[in-house]
Amino acid sequence: MLALPVGTHQLHFEVRGKTFTREVPTPQLRIYQFAINLGRELRLIDAGFDMENQAVSSAARVDNSELELEPVASHAATQLSASADDLQRNPEAMRLFSQEAKALAQLNHTNIVAVYDQVTVDTKAYLIMEYVDGSTLETLLAARKTFPWRDAVDIADQLCAGLAYVHARRVIHRDIKPANIFIARDGTVKLGDFGLARVVRELTIRKTEIRGTPLYMAPEQILGSDIDHRVDLYAVGCTLFELVTGRPPFIDGDILYHQLHGTAPRPRRRRSARICRPSSTRSSSRCSRSPPTIAPAPRTRSAPRSAGSRRCKKPGTRAGWRCPTPVSLLRMVAAVFVVGATAGGARADLLRSTLTQPLFEVSHTVDIRLEDGVAVYKVKRQFANPGKVADEAGLEIDLPPGGAATGLRIRAKERWYDGVLMEREKAAALYKELTGFGAYAPKDPALLQWMWADKLYLQVFPVMPGEVSTVEYTITVPTRYSGGRYWIAYPRIDVAATQGSDAGSLGLATPIITVRPAWGNAVLPIAIDGKRVAPDTAVVLSVPVRQAWEAAVAAEGTASYVASTIEVPASSHTTKLFTTAMVTLDIRHTYKSDVKVELLAPSGKAVTLFDRKGGGDNNITGTFPVTLPEPTKGAGTWRLVVSDHVGLDNGSIDKWELTLDTTKLAATDTPVFIPDAPENASDAGLAAISVAAPPIAMLATRLGKVVASDKHAFTRLEIDVASQLVPLPKRAQVVFAVDASFSGTPEMIEAQLAIIRTYTSHVPDAEVEIIAYRRVAKRVFGRFVPVKELAKAIDDARRAGAFELGNGSALDAAAQLAITTLASRKGPRRLVITTDRLVRSRLTPQLALATLAKLPKDVVVHTVAPILDHSDRVTLTREDADPLAPLATRHHGIFVDLGGMPSKTDKDLAPIVLELVRPTRIEKLAVSDGIKLDTDVLREGDGIRFFKGARTAPGRVVLTGVLWSDPIRREVSANDAFSRSAAASVFGEDEYHALSEAEQMTVAMMGRAVSPVTSYVAFEPGTRPSTIGLLGHGSGTGSGYGVGGGHGGRYGTSAPPDLRTLIDVKSCVALHKPAGTWRVTLAVETTRTEIVDVQVTAGAGPLASCFAETTWSVALPQSFVAQRQTITVELGN
Repeated sequence: MLALPVGTHQLHFEVRGKTFTREVPTPQLRIYQFAINLGRELRLIDAGFDMENQAVSSAARVDNSELELEPVASHAATQLSASADDLQRNPEAMRLFSQEAKALAQLNHTNIVAVYDQVTVDTKAYLIMEYVDGSTLETLLAARKTFPWRDAVDIADQLCAGLAYVHARRVIHRDIKPANIFIARDGTVKLGDFGLARVVRELTIRKTEIRGTPLYMAPEQILGSDIDHRVDLYAVGCTLFELVTGRPPFIDGDILYHQLHGTAPRPRRRRSARICRPSSTRSSSRCSRSPPTIAPAPRTRSAPRSAGSRRCKKPGTRAGWRCPTPVSLLRMVAAVFVVGATAGGARADLLRSTLTQPLFEVSHTVDIRLEDGVAVYKVKRQFANPGKVADEAGLEIDLPPGGAATGLRIRAKERWYDGVLMEREKAAALYKELTGFGAYAPKDPALLQWMWADKLYLQVFPVMPGEVSTVEYTITVPTRYSGGRYWIAYPRIDVAATQGSDAGSLGLATPIITVRPAWGNAVLPIAIDGKRVAPDTAVVLSVPVRQAWEAAVAAEGTASYVASTIEVPASSHTTKLFTTAMVTLDIRHTYKSDVKVELLAPSGKAVTLFDRKGGGDNNITGTFPVTLPEPTKGAGTWRLVVSDHVGLDNGSIDKWELTLDTTKLAATDTPVFIPDAPENASDAGLAAISVAAPPIAMLATRLGKVVASDKHAFTRLEIDVASQLVPLPKRAQVVFAVDASFSGTPEMIEAQLAIIRTYTSHVPDAEVEIIAYRRVAKRVFGRFVPVKELAKAIDDARRAGAFELGNGSALDAAAQLAITTLASRKGPRRLVITTDRLVRSRLTPQLALATLAKLPKDVVVHTVAPILDHSDRVTLTREDADPLAPLATRHHGIFVDLGGMPSKTDKDLAPIVLELVRPTRIEKLAVSDGIKLDTDVLREGDGIRFFKGARTAPGRVVLTGVLWSDPIRREVSANDAFSRSAAASVFGEDEYHALSEAEQMTVAMMGRAVSPVTSYVAFEPGTRPSTIGLLGHGSGTGSGYGVGGGHGGRYGTSAPPDLRTLIDVKSCVALHKPAGTWRVTLAVETTRTEIVDVQVTAGAGPLASCFAETTWSVALPQSFVAQRQTITVELGN
């Protein structure tokens, strides 16, 4: 380490024969040894201190790639592209250069290459900059091809730190690319060549068209629009894309066009990068989503990194900056250069205009049709243009959970024209062709393309001045089924937040929703966010009012929040103070590392149960012990608050339960959809829509089969249980056998009588007899008593001693007496035997069964064992393994333990005892063909959604289960309509990642869905390039798609113009000064106003190359109307 005297030193150096003297602080002495310069030589005359240890020569040569100066080469060396002549002819540029260099010298940040000084000699300008001991990112990329994700994360983190610093000081780089990013030997990332690009680029653009390949250029730069710091973020996104994929997003063909309208290639993913672990029935993966469509877009307002924070050392989350995982890195890359998503993610529609006209949305209507478990949304949107020129509307569309776009159409005058689903690149090329310049009247083509599994991008051109353009797209959405209702959702929009210059979106319209089920009538129960609405009635989707509980959990504006509620009734057990609780969760989510779960107690205090951890796992399930922040009364309102903090995912609260000591309650308001984290102020979350199901005969089943290839297939199975599996029996004849033995207690007698009361409350038209059994069995009433007289009859029997305890538990005698008692009764017959299980040992299961041998086959027998545990929660548990169970299971019924006895009130007991009156659930549910469900019990009104990829998919499955103890069997065959919707769901539910592009194409075409490989194009027949075509599009692709007469040939018959008059021949001749006679022949291929190929067919050398290059810069006039032609251009003297 060189020991230097502290203080300031006079440094003398020579540039092109001119000597400069600077008073230099000690820390900068080493900086002044090296320089980035526009000339060739820098001679160090005297540093004023001993430099022997550094082995520095007295002279050094600096060029644009290497510094021949020990101890190491300067990888900060670069050269501005402004030539000496440029600066000499433009004194204003020289002044601006000096002014900006001085401003840059005020910047001081670890991740910025510092500018210390600038000098000017004649017309040459020199910068003295910080020396970076290392390499450029460009050099490292050339050697390594790609970076491990952890290294890419670190580079991204440091880049964002530097950008956050300079953007806060209103400085824009404008030329971020790997060549300008330096990696020091200690791993520090520094951004160089800062701020100078603006001077050079402004100078260059004044004299020539843009040249080269704009691999990292933002759309607004390409269009020549006003730019701000967001162009830097776009360039960072392109750079990060290259880091993890080995290539920039766009490298082939018309780079400018693809930056504006194309789709970035899907990064190839190694299997080891997949870290998401799917659940058993849904694997909604967040792994390596395909990069989205690129479109001109407002991006995030600042780099997502706090200027002073340290580098991330490992994946995860922390305050100030989210360190990406391998998966979230790719999502971050795409988000930066597409929508500029902040840590909040992507949600809420965004409207943009390509040519900066003040477009706005006139209307946004959603017509929802539900049928056979599938919702089809017809979304019609209208855009107006109060500006002066025609413009293109670009709309980012947020999809409802699981939705996929399956249609597009446009309206021209009074007619609708359906779109065509095409391969992605062909669709983009066709749209490009149709929206280019031409000689025809404008018509409205539209392009609907993929961004993410939950986001689309729609382009419509032209939106004419003073007119309205109308487009309609179709979304196919899978439904959820719970509580006997079908559940779907739709994104809200806070229209007020889209007003103003900084809103990030042009004005949007409030969605108006109409729900049209294929069943029911005008009184069919439909609700939007819990509020009753009528079928076929338009409802304005207003923004919800902020809930009071949001303050209790310190809700952040960058996250979405939902809550589910459990009301704990007051009782002797729940009014006491609790310090602990247990919460059982079943939360389905595509990326649980984005999710926070909190329990909000009646006291208003919140406890965190889960906070953004778990890597790429999906769901949050299990039981969580809770330590309450202070002693809390159990009675009151408990809320489970779930928040999503990062975009590009979704989920739902399927179920949750709260346990306070012996009190256990379940939420009844689930499912609750968890919206994506908000993208901007216009995001207002999701509106939950529920529709009462049509009548279901026990089960509604649907099977979808999707075959992508002989290696990949998908199965979608949906099972919906009727809201009422079996109706209540009419005029039932019921015998209750009550255990009145000494092994019980008076409390046991009261528990059994409570069972009788609550059972009969469900069948008020029934008639009842009670048998009390001890050593012998006796009828209590001697007759069948109507339920309305039952209470008085029981009181009379109690006073007569009918329920006094005695020896013996002759359950078999009770069964024999019940057979006789029921023999002559008409109507549904039931026998309910209650027992404490303490029967004589000689009463074997075989003997007990024999006593019921003569029982009529239609009689249903239940055996109930009341459990006197004094729990607040009544439970009914099936016990098929009990020795006495066959008494019931051989006669249609069930043997159960009834916990929570004696119940506090009959009201608590009645809903549980209902299971003994009629079956309310299907148990032992199983499916053939290796399909494993995540539960074997389905209650009334509940459903299962199974969606899984495998090598094959069955075309038919068999469902089995039991209703009480009676077996049920259902064969389900795949049908075409549901299989098509299942194919669309492969993309809507983000299940396509294992598929090749060819397999994706097969599935997308089956489902007629927009996907990473398909897009919709809609246009009116006869649509051709118009007189108002979009700049930057070019035209014709030679694709040959039928878009009207004349396509594939020439538009018009005018003779080719003389290209020689458009080519700057004089400049090439003046530059190369050919001697004698010269001849050069060019073959120039054009597609209308675009030059697509230039070949030198005669002549060679620098002069011919110059003519070819000059020809490429020619802008063809509108008189070039031929769709495709090759023009021979002969040049010579």
